[in-house]
Amino acid sequence: MKFMISLVLIILVVFKLANAQDNRQSPAGNDDILAVQMLIKDDVDRNYFEIVRLASNLTPAQKSFIFMQYEKSGGVPFVLNLLVGLGIGSWVQGDVGGGLLGTIGGLGGFALMQSDGSTVQLGALIFLSSYVIDLILPWTYSSRYNSKLRNALSRSYYGSINFAPSFGVTSTNNAFAGVSVSLSF
Repeated sequence: MKFMISLVLIILVVFKLANAQDNRQSPAGNDDILAVQMLIKDDVDRNYFEIVRLASNLTPAQKSFIFMQYEKSGGVPFVLNLLVGLGIGSWVQGDVGGGLLGTIGGLGGFALMQSDGSTVQLGALIFLSSYVIDLILPWTYSSRYNSKLRNALSRSYYGSINFAPSFGVTSTNNAFAGVSVSLSF
């Protein structure tokens, strides 16, 4: 059994090294870069697997450049949500869910505050809750978007093999050392 696992790992390593050589010999042309950029502009979620496929032809420098170009910041949307409110910053950032939540929560809470009776307190609670959530959403959206973009650009279409040293102590105070292997496809 160990022989089979070792054989499979050796084959995968050889395949990965051969693939790495091919990528170094034929760097991506402008067509691949432009195609990845167009797919990112269109929608990272919908085009994720196509971005992964095309990005496997790009050099690390090209991937880094594209990531820096399309990375989203939470700063401007945060300031817009802070000063204007109603989810305007989320709309500007491209976060439809956050924009809807901020707009509906803000306007709904404000409308309830204008009525008579016990709904004024409920409206104030909804309005303030929506406002606080509006201040958090730009940061969570940009983090989620940037993580997905980073993964799409850095994942290998052909899979990857990672080796890392492992050291530790067991519950019975026995020391151990080894190599961890991580396969992703």
